[in-house]
Amino acid sequence: MNTLSKEDAIFFLDAIGSTYSPNTTYRFNKRSPYMEYLKDRNSEQCRRFLRVGEVLLVLVKNERKAIVLESRWGIYEDIITLEDLGVRLGLKSNESVRYLQKKCERELAKQLAGHFDLLPKPKKKASEYVDKKELDEDWYCRGLY
Repeated sequence: MNTLSKEDAIFFLDAIGSTYSPNTTYRFNKRSPYMEYLKDRNSEQCRRFLRVGEVLLVLVKNERKAIVLESRWGIYEDIITLEDLGVRLGLKSNESVRYLQKKCERELAKQLAGHFDLLPKPKKKASEYVDKKELDEDWYCRGLY
């Protein structure tokens, strides 16, 4: 991770829609921003995303997970659909591929956040919350559960 700056890490976390990003915005049922970046492969955002993604692939020790990320992020070629990737890997459903992708992204995000000290912090001290439900919601939304 020596070749990545803290700004690159935050950019990447934002691009994959990670809750570990300090800029987290809660997007329910929306595509990750990187999908928009990849529409124009010549854009600065796309080139930056691909460069950071390529560096991060080295951290993925499982070959299957690396194939999923490289194919879904379009690192070396165009993005491969969930269905085509599922067939290639012998997975039974699109959701299996999506689950594997999101799991890998979370693992990488957690490593990045830990390395650059970006782990989310609760909004208030535990004693300042009105009730346990409010505390649980804040911690859950920030990925601390």
